[in-house]
Amino acid sequence: MKKSNLILAFIILMIAVASCKKDNTNSSDTTAPVITLVGSPTVTVILNSAYTDAGATATDNVDGNITSSITVSGTVNTNLKGTYTLTYSVKDAAGNTGTATRTVKVVNSADYLNGGYTVTDIVTGKNAGTHNYTVTVSALSSVNNKLLIYNFGGWGSSVYVAATLSGTTLTIASQNPSMMSDPGSVSGTGTTNTSAVTSVAYNCTYTSGGSDAGSATYSKR
Repeated sequence: MKKSNLILAFIILMIAVASCKKDNTNSSDTTAPVITLVGSPTVTVILNSAYTDAGATATDNVDGNITSSITVSGTVNTNLKGTYTLTYSVKDAAGNTGTATRTVKVVNSADYLNGGYTVTDIVTGKNAGTHNYTVTVSALSSVNNKLLIYNFGGWGSSVYVAATLSGTTLTIASQNPSMMSDPGSVSGTGTTNTSAVTSVAYNCTYTSGGSDAGSATYSKR
């Protein structure tokens, strides 16, 4: 009976020691795992293109490689211009959490043309003369290489035409801008350099009769 009691006591002692050691190990690990991004922490993506995240790796001072435990929150909508954040998180066996973030910027290739311009427009036709006005160029947030020119022709701040950029050329496909006081159909072409729209040549045929041909020089403000 004494021998049985000794064996039982020894087993209980070993269980207690093991439990204590386990508790001590967990409580002594207070170091968070480290997440390392693969690739740059800031990425620029062209609007309407595909984006594949490069991912990340995770290591822990006790658990070693725990990359497979990484979770990622956040999404990137490449069909909408904006700045997006992806957050990577991982937890080790002791409950310590490591995080890292990546910033993804979705941009329109025509963004560099954005801004205000002073325009000198030499017009022949119904409204012949030299007209000076300002316009605002704004690249679309949902279609790459497409932009709007507000106050086009000096026809009012709410009047705009849509243009498509290809290389250094702007194409204004035939369109009927809304809000024109004298409605008509507009088409034309423009030129750009590395930072701005430089000129636009256009034709407007008015519904009420007559037409204009404009040759406009753009100067970015």
